[in-house]
Amino acid sequence: MISVTNKFGSWLLESKHSLISFSLLRIIYGIGMLTVLVPSFTDRSLLWGPASWWVDPEAKRRGYWTFDTVLSKSNELFFDIGYVAFIVLVLIFIAGWKTRYITPLILLMLVALQSNNSYLTNGGDTLGRITLLFLIFANLSEYFSVDSWLRRRKTTIRSKPKSNELWNLLHNIALLLCMTQIVIVYLISSYLKLIGENWIDGTGFFYAMNLQAYQIYPMINELLWQSSLFIKISSWLTLIAQGGFVFFVIWRKTRPWAVAVLFTMHVGIAALLAGLWQFSLVMIALDLLFISNREWVSIRGFINTKVLRKEAIEPEVTVPDKELTNA
Repeated sequence: MISVTNKFGSWLLESKHSLISFSLLRIIYGIGMLTVLVPSFTDRSLLWGPASWWVDPEAKRRGYWTFDTVLSKSNELFFDIGYVAFIVLVLIFIAGWKTRYITPLILLMLVALQSNNSYLTNGGDTLGRITLLFLIFANLSEYFSVDSWLRRRKTTIRSKPKSNELWNLLHNIALLLCMTQIVIVYLISSYLKLIGENWIDGTGFFYAMNLQAYQIYPMINELLWQSSLFIKISSWLTLIAQGGFVFFVIWRKTRPWAVAVLFTMHVGIAALLAGLWQFSLVMIALDLLFISNREWVSIRGFINTKVLRKEAIEPEVTVPDKELTNA
């Protein structure tokens, strides 16, 4: 027991984990927000600004919380300035510059925007807000970022600074909280499927694809649900992957398969039920956190040797010692 406690304590303090996955999550989250803000630019006032007065009566009746400060609905000019500033912040967030300071601002702007019109939110928005609070304490720019490029330039001049145990602790706690959140989502989702009949008898996937309000190309959905075998396998595979997710990710050998199945499922949801694409992006980004740096290195080596038929080149990444996923 003491040995396990010491190992876990070392894992928390010695280094930051899942840095590649966090960097990918930053980019995916940013793209998700950007693809809402930019296409809605011409209708911004009607959806979230002063012209969205149509939301207020029902919102007040239901007691929805409002945050009319950063993106004020009472002043058109201030709202437009705040909206454009939000887009600029998201672009900086995707680029990965000063993410330690940009992330809290992103959360503040997102909450302000969504509180102006809660009817335009879904489960993905809720999950995104919750995890963004955790991500304030995580290192999101170790890879694929301006911050990492600037750090590499500095290390050519001076030696690499020592790791800070406090920041390591905060980062790894944020990782655990995000992982816990996604596990809770899958457990609740699988429980709700189990107490019904459709997913157990293998028809749940059919009814999910038949949600006409979310379809872009109904012909593709209709083509897929013609196969009873495809519907049954997809329904049971979804149920097993979600219900057993917490067990599959603990065992190293089954973890990649569980993540791959759910990744495929969310890509399918985004393609077949376009109204839920933002939810799918958030889920995909959080699923990636279960892939360690060492496993990303292995994936790259596999692609180089098996897919691209090239000699494996050791990637320039630093793999933290004693990953939790290898414990």
